[in-house]
Amino acid sequence: MKIGIVQGRIIYSGGTLQKFPDKLWFKELSLAHDIGFDYIEWLADSSYNEENPVWSGKDLDEVFLGIKESGLTPYSICIDHIMSRPLTDDNVYKKESSYQDLVSIIQNAYSFGVKKFILPILESASVRKSERKISDLKLILLKIIKEMENKDVIFCLETDLSAQEHLMLLSNLPMNIGVCYDTGNRTFLGYTPKDEIPIMAERIFHVHVKDKSANGKNVMLGTGTVNFKETFSVLHGVGYSGSFTLETSRDTDEKRAAKTNLAFALEYLKASGF
Repeated sequence: MKIGIVQGRIIYSGGTLQKFPDKLWFKELSLAHDIGFDYIEWLADSSYNEENPVWSGKDLDEVFLGIKESGLTPYSICIDHIMSRPLTDDNVYKKESSYQDLVSIIQNAYSFGVKKFILPILESASVRKSERKISDLKLILLKIIKEMENKDVIFCLETDLSAQEHLMLLSNLPMNIGVCYDTGNRTFLGYTPKDEIPIMAERIFHVHVKDKSANGKNVMLGTGTVNFKETFSVLHGVGYSGSFTLETSRDTDEKRAAKTNLAFALEYLKASGF
């Protein structure tokens, strides 16, 4: 079992929750290892960032060496731009532009060892209640698989779909396309772990550990609405053997919050049998 944290969550971000740490990314790698994480889940910002190697294509060798020297493992990346620039956009130019950026980011991250790609199909990118968008997304996913043919990669979709809708989306798609289960988002959307995890179990390849308040704010683990005892117990019960990425609150002190959230997660994971 590997436990990681989303990039930028241990470094001050000026009040922005989801942010690449720019020139501090190398420093954060060492901080993550010292706190006890196995990996940093790289973050591809929601818009082009010259400072981010997966966007610029620069310093990719330095990223590989930095991860290795810090004692971490290159593992996963969350690609945020596809939320604001949907892969299923009605505008053909915007749709193609987003896709080309996605492919470039995937290839850059793969070059320094990332094998797991988290695709958030949320917010303005949601495909819920749209057969046309679901059909388009399937074709796009098949196209991405073709781009990465003969490479050992996994794609994990994080969506607002129900468990049954997930299975419909994934039907007839290769088995290296699955689900990223986000504990906070799923609870906020009104879904229940014991009801939906067994349905999706075969295709849950990644878990984002997050807690949310009743109004949807990202909060410290254990202070929101997520039932972690039930969630982790059900995941263990269905044989989940993947990783857990903390996509947690920064609170008022990023490093202290990361330590506290990690300790909470480890306690509940251990109690659940992991």
